[in-house]
Amino acid sequence: MTDEFVSETPAESTTEEAPAPEPAGDPETGDQIPTVDLGQVRDLIIAAHPDVVPEMIAGGTFDELMTSIQPARDAYQRIASQTIRPIAPPVAAQPGQRAAMIQEMETLSPLGKISEGLRRQTD
Repeated sequence: MTDEFVSETPAESTTEEAPAPEPAGDPETGDQIPTVDLGQVRDLIIAAHPDVVPEMIAGGTFDELMTSIQPARDAYQRIASQTIRPIAPPVAAQPGQRAAMIQEMETLSPLGKISEGLRRQTD
């Protein structure tokens, strides 16, 4: 019996990988400008400006993202001014009610005071 080794080579991929984007730069000076993930920039803008409508922060370039901040802030202010209403001051109890209750309690016997206190707890 002979041992035969079959050499298996992995199938070559027919899809080609896209080359990584090269950083933009100034060809005259050779300075390299790193590429920027605009999604991360948008997330940072939204985190830094909680007073904007996040859906309005949009753009295909850094400058477009930056210029969309002010309109988004204006829209947020318009929405906030329409929805947030000042809270009405609490209504104070009428002063005569408490005084009447105290006088009423003073006329009760000790057993009457206890039963009145228990009644108020259950109400």
